[in-house]
Amino acid sequence: MIGLQLEKFKIVLYTTGGEYGFECEFKSGLNVVRGNNSSGKSTLVNSLVYSLGMEEILGGKGEKTLPYALKEYVESEEKDKVKIVSSYVYLQISNKNNDVVTLKRAINSSEKDTKLIEVIHGDYLSKSDKKFDISPKYLHDKGSAQNAESGYFTFLENFLNLSLPFVPGANGGEVKLYIQTIFSALLIEQKRGWTDYIANTPYYAIRDVRTKIVEFILGLDVFENERLKSTLTTELANIQSKWSEEKVKIGLLEEDHSISVMGVKRTADDIFDPKLVRITKQVEDSTFVLSDYIVELVRKIEAIDEAEKKQEMMLLSI
Repeated sequence: MIGLQLEKFKIVLYTTGGEYGFECEFKSGLNVVRGNNSSGKSTLVNSLVYSLGMEEILGGKGEKTLPYALKEYVESEEKDKVKIVSSYVYLQISNKNNDVVTLKRAINSSEKDTKLIEVIHGDYLSKSDKKFDISPKYLHDKGSAQNAESGYFTFLENFLNLSLPFVPGANGGEVKLYIQTIFSALLIEQKRGWTDYIANTPYYAIRDVRTKIVEFILGLDVFENERLKSTLTTELANIQSKWSEEKVKIGLLEEDHSISVMGVKRTADDIFDPKLVRITKQVEDSTFVLSDYIVELVRKIEAIDEAEKKQEMMLLSI
């Protein structure tokens, strides 16, 4: 569903004692990483997560989520501590369309911000002797998930051909189901994650975020339905509000003109029938249907007009 293929991974450590590093290649399907305790399996996984810009899943942002062996010092064969001057990770990935990019990110650097991910357009780890175009992208800054030009998460969403929906926010309104939340369901960390399927979901003020993640991953057709439901609920609330305003106006007319309106409820419903609305007029001790009362008033006005015309004709004849 995500359509992300990890192809090659590389860690480069520049130290006061020379260059250290690690490099591996991933195949399609299941890849198994074996090793004794403290051999670096978790460091490898965390580095992969960091290279994708998803270290919030690990419980933080930036290089602080990585161990000292990638940013401070390494131990030589003589157990001496060799200071790390700078360090970087590279991750070559591809999508469903077989487009390939390589992500480069600093871990320890005086020149590169760790919020910067350089997107190398092509298979850099496979053919580093070629020339490649590079696009700098920023993450964890405002706009990184929606800025099409410089936002890393926007780039990754587009690269993976994802169309992430907007979902109800915890504080009202709508919030994007950010790609970081989706990735939190794709990684289970052995020390903390087994107790919960989505243990380390970053907080983005999304209501029922874990439910929304599962619905998206399973491809359930609920997001558009929820949006439509929300639209209809808002429209219904507007109708009820306008109905209440008109009901207040009717109440004022009833008081000012001694009329009574029957058949109009306090709230709008689907069984309202304007044909059943009945308006009556109270005149002294008598009650008239308003239409009949209006007819009677028109008749009286016409009688007065007729009498005035007769008086005018009599005056003219004198």
